[in-house]
Amino acid sequence: MIKLYKYLFYRLYCWHVKVRKDRTPEYMSMLEVIFIIGTNVLFLVFFVEFLLHFFFSLNISIINNKNSVFLVAFVIVLPIIGRFFFLRNDKYKTIIKQFKNESIKKKRWNTAWLWLYVIASFVLLCLTAKYLGIYVRSLG
Repeated sequence: MIKLYKYLFYRLYCWHVKVRKDRTPEYMSMLEVIFIIGTNVLFLVFFVEFLLHFFFSLNISIINNKNSVFLVAFVIVLPIIGRFFFLRNDKYKTIIKQFKNESIKKKRWNTAWLWLYVIASFVLLCLTAKYLGIYVRSLG
């Protein structure tokens, strides 16, 4: 998984440099990777809550108005982790060197996995948004 996140960072970084011509592509790329990871984590939290509610009738809810501390902490902590993982001591330069000279065959394979992950993440985000509303309303 870590390699996938690094590759996602690398492709986003290249896109920001070539297409958008950003002045700080490493920060934008890090934030976009963190956003995708964050949505996946929120889906997992929601899914665990749903399973606890469905199978054990437990009304444990981390994601609601009463527990907004979790969301605030999540929004603050995740970018800090991303900064240490991608940007501290210019780690992003090492990531770019790691993938810069990949073969065309390897690039196609990595891109296919990357798109599969991004599409699955988007689908999970949509499902989470849809069912989170239904789940929270069912808790009353």
